[in-house]
Amino acid sequence: MNKKLCLFSLLIFFVLISCDINNSSTVTINDYENATFHMGRSFNKHLNNVLTFQKWDKDEFFHYKVKLRDKTESFTIDLNLLEKSNYKEIDEVNLKNINKNYNKNLYEFISPDGNVAAYINDFNLWIRNTKTDKRTQLTFDGIKDYGYATNNAGWIQSKGPVLKWSPKSDKIATFRQDAREVGEMYLTSTNVGHPKLQAWKYALPGDEKIFEIERLIIDIKSKKIIKLIRNQIKFKNILMSDDISMKSLKRNYQVLLEN
Repeated sequence: MNKKLCLFSLLIFFVLISCDINNSSTVTINDYENATFHMGRSFNKHLNNVLTFQKWDKDEFFHYKVKLRDKTESFTIDLNLLEKSNYKEIDEVNLKNINKNYNKNLYEFISPDGNVAAYINDFNLWIRNTKTDKRTQLTFDGIKDYGYATNNAGWIQSKGPVLKWSPKSDKIATFRQDAREVGEMYLTSTNVGHPKLQAWKYALPGDEKIFEIERLIIDIKSKKIIKLIRNQIKFKNILMSDDISMKSLKRNYQVLLEN
């Protein structure tokens, strides 16, 4: 019994000594320097065709840089024309002139001729003469959750109007969105202190009430509102989409606006 106890004690002794020897080894500066070669920043210089910079310009232009093998190139995408160009080849004077034709106010939608800006005020659609600043109300019965050209449904939201101008700048294609009785989505911030609560209308699968869209064309001169019926345009299934109607407006209204 004593021999077994002695052997067990010796075994424990050698194990403890072995652990102490392993723990006594220190990590040197060279070990840390060698470890840095395995970090991401050391590999970045070996990567090609990598996006290194991106910037939005008034939601109308997207600028970005791409790192190639021997150089870095800069590009700009015009989101209205859906065209890509080399940013270095853009004439700065022309760029300033282009920017003048776009929204000084991010929540306005400028007409193709640059003379009129459409915007939302108190759930109704208004236009502003960009030269005289005269403002004209186009709709009068818009209310909360039942407004005109609103873009406040889903994760993508904006205070600017959702519409499409006719090529001659004399008509506007838009809609009136009925979000009454639609359920709400809630989101809280994670800041220190009391969180801030955000709420917006958001339909979910299985809901009895979802968004309903009334398609409209507004004549700017006569202020006449034409309500489109279903057989006038080809409807798309977009009621459950976050991008609720901009792409659909461009596809479905183009022929009507040109007439």
